[in-house]
Amino acid sequence: MKKYEEIYDEVLRLRKEGASYYEIRNILQQQYSLDVPKSTLSYWLRHIHTPKNDGKGRPKSDQRLNKLRNCPETGYTLGALLGDGYKHYEVKAKKYMVLLPVKDKEFAEEFARSAAVALGRSKPYRAYYIRSEETWLARAYSRELYLLSMRVKDHNDISAIIPYVEHCQECVKSFIRGFADAEGGPIVSTKRIKISNTNLQLLRYIKHLLQQLGIYSRIYYGGFKSHYYEPENRYITSKKALYELHICRKEAIRRYAAIIGFTVDKKRIRLQQLLQAITNNPT
Repeated sequence: MKKYEEIYDEVLRLRKEGASYYEIRNILQQQYSLDVPKSTLSYWLRHIHTPKNDGKGRPKSDQRLNKLRNCPETGYTLGALLGDGYKHYEVKAKKYMVLLPVKDKEFAEEFARSAAVALGRSKPYRAYYIRSEETWLARAYSRELYLLSMRVKDHNDISAIIPYVEHCQECVKSFIRGFADAEGGPIVSTKRIKISNTNLQLLRYIKHLLQQLGIYSRIYYGGFKSHYYEPENRYITSKKALYELHICRKEAIRRYAAIIGFTVDKKRIRLQQLLQAITNNPT
């Protein structure tokens, strides 16, 4: 450590004397047999990160950017991501990212805001409208979110998200709301809230969390669903079975509305209609 502090002092001295980055790197190579990257020199000279741990950025023990925090926004981000989101790795840029393509602007904006807070960013991510697909897209750059998505979706490892989801009760509520914004909604005609997904283990985990909050629910087999695929003008049947979590009891619906709710405007409106329907029909 003292060696790097000595090198750091030498870098500051050389720069003060007018040496360029190229010249500083050559001198360090000759004197210390050390090839210091230009990016590291930039961090040192801008006093962002330093070997003395006195930079204006994060301390050396926590210098990794975009470190996932334990907060309700992390819960919401994970819930939405495991619902409608997906992961992507840009090979050329070597960037890990998670993306959320949705139809509702407020959903994309809430995901972008929550992801920024979860990753400790001072500014929120932006949600973009893709006109050709009539879709809103929000994305966040994070290796941790990428790996968590991979562990749950690809390897069915629910335990990976438990430390973030069950950090506090507000984190639990936010996780469920994010997942329900993506995969669920109120059904006024049948007087219930329904959340659907092909991952049965994940739905069972949601059911467990709801039970911890005093909300009764049941899971049903939904079969293999078909959807219309416009480019080929035909219907495609999913290769994975769909499972549905239903919240049907009136007290459970009221409690869900009171402590969890929805972010998407149209779902919030339908939830109010559902509450009115179960109030007007006591049977």
